[in-house]
Amino acid sequence: MASSVLRICPRCGLPYSYIERRIVGDLVYYYTVHYGRVNGKRVISKCYLGPRIYEYSPRCIVVKA
Repeated sequence: MASSVLRICPRCGLPYSYIERRIVGDLVYYYTVHYGRVNGKRVISKCYLGPRIYEYSPRCIVVKA
């Protein structure tokens, strides 16, 4: 049974097909996957949504002027 709910990407505002989860080491990142057609060819684009858990880094970046 197909869902008739239109899911909108919070990053770009376009409809997306599904949410992809990527695991890199101990971290998990989420992306929305968009399917489209350009000149009859299928095109896949992805928008980065962010990490599952944001880890604050106390390191400070010093910029010398």
